[in-house]
Amino acid sequence: WENKEEHGGINALTAKLIHLRRNVDGRTKGLTGQKIDVFHVNNQDKIVAFRRCHNGGPQDDVIVIANFANQNFKDYEFGLPAGGQWKRRFSSDRTQYSDDFGGNASGDIEAEQRGYDGQSHCGCVQLPAYTVLIFSQDAE
Repeated sequence: WENKEEHGGINALTAKLIHLRRNVDGRTKGLTGQKIDVFHVNNQDKIVAFRRCHNGGPQDDVIVIANFANQNFKDYEFGLPAGGQWKRRFSSDRTQYSDDFGGNASGDIEAEQRGYDGQSHCGCVQLPAYTVLIFSQDAE
C-alpha cells in the first residue's frame, strides 16, 4: 500500500471483522452459519439488530447491532435470545481504528429476563452514531 499508515485503522478494523467471521477464537461460530434472524428494525432511529447462528446457543449465537444514524443513544434496548453475559467481540467505535472515533460504546452486557423484540431477554447498550457492535456468549 502507498497509504498503509493512513489507512492502518481501517485495515485493523477489517482484519478484526475477518477474524470474527472466520471464528478464529471459537467464540463467533454463528458468523459462519447460514441462519439469520433480523429481530429488531427501528426505521425512525436507523438501527437494526440481528442474530446469526448455526444451531444456536453459547458460542454459536452472535448478535449484531448497527446504528446507521448520526445520533448517540445512551441506553438503547434491544432483544437477546438468551440470558447471562454477552461479551462484546467488536465495536467499530474504538479509537484504535480512528482518532475520530470516541470509544464510547458499551462493553459486555448482562441480559435482563424480560421479553423484547420477540426474544426471551433484552439488553441495553451505549450505541454511538454510525457504530456496529457484535456480541456473543462464552460456553457455560
